[in-house]
Amino acid sequence: MTGLSVNVGGRHVSEYFLNTANTFVMPERTTFDAAAVLRRGAYDIGVNIANLTDRERYFVSQINGGGLLYPGERFNAKLVVRYRFQ
Repeated sequence: MTGLSVNVGGRHVSEYFLNTANTFVMPERTTFDAAAVLRRGAYDIGVNIANLTDRERYFVSQINGGGLLYPGERFNAKLVVRYRFQ
């Protein structure tokens, strides 16, 4: 099978508290990702693009009392090549 596939997706996170005392707030954010894959015979060649708008984003850990911030990925692209054994 041969063809081109294009995908675009978004993720919205509302504001939320960073600690159990509710004294620090992480603002809301929206990010978008995209992907394109070209299928040629047994091969797939594609590109995955994360954080299209290059928004700064963070993730919160709730382990051991929470409040730990981890940075998310900035804009980046990954080339993907797959081979399907038949």
